[in-house]
Amino acid sequence: MPRLTASTSATGQGSRRARSTEAKAARFESILDAACALYETAPTVEAVGIEDVARAAGVAKGTVYLYAPSKEALFLALYDRTNRRWFDRIDARFAAKPAADPAVAGYQADAARAASAAIVGACMDVPLMARLNAALHGSLEPRLDPEALYASKRGMLDRLDSFTRALARVLGVSARDAGSVMPGIFACLIGCHHLASPPPHLAALYDRDDMAPFRFDFARLLGTSLRDLFLAACRS
Repeated sequence: MPRLTASTSATGQGSRRARSTEAKAARFESILDAACALYETAPTVEAVGIEDVARAAGVAKGTVYLYAPSKEALFLALYDRTNRRWFDRIDARFAAKPAADPAVAGYQADAARAASAAIVGACMDVPLMARLNAALHGSLEPRLDPEALYASKRGMLDRLDSFTRALARVLGVSARDAGSVMPGIFACLIGCHHLASPPPHLAALYDRDDMAPFRFDFARLLGTSLRDLFLAACRS
């Protein structure tokens, strides 16, 4: 993959060791920013190595290892940050949606459309969310440290709880019913990403005229899939 130019030279600001808690946090954020940029453009997430991230962040390879002991640990840290940002966008978009009103004819369809629009919009706000989840469940999960993955999943639980309650309000269903569709939401997210994002070496194949039925727009496909999922939940 192409090398990215370091943001600072090896003898400049990037090489100075962060000592305070705030400086260390800022340094790790800059490392994650570099990893984010690489993950967004690399042919695959797995193609991004620690050396690539260090070069892009303008720090020594050993500096990255101070914050993440392996490529998988770095991935998981960025995955957690990306999830938090995605949930922040979900919260904001759901807060702007009205609660479902059963007194309005056809409210289920309107509610399903509103909920799906909020989630698709959050995915567009944080585009790496779909790619990292697809990579996690597609190939990386078996290589992750089980306890680190457990901590990551535990960290998502509170956000999933608020997500579920917000979804229940918009759909006009119980929190239990909203919770029951959560696995479907992530299945749609990951599946739609895979369908809409063929490997780079196959992209030209799908650009052929006769391959049009196999070309998918991620946002449209995800929106349709989620609307169907939510409409079924509203009518159950």
